[in-house]
Amino acid sequence: MNVRKRGLALLMCICMIFTLLPFSALADETAKVLYVDANKGNDTTGVPFATVEAAVAAANSGDTIQLAE
Repeated sequence: MNVRKRGLALLMCICMIFTLLPFSALADETAKVLYVDANKGNDTTGVPFATVEAAVAAANSGDTIQLAE
């Protein structure tokens, strides 16, 4: 019985440790945000892009494209 309690306590400790890990730290750090603004955009420099098509062409897998209002 005492061994069961210790095993359960160990299992619960391991579960608590995993819940405290910052999973965002394990995320891909190479993803970036591309901005699109039709009024202030410039497709040659890309900061921000003038068209969605240019932003999509420059984007990599995992990147985010944000549109201006």
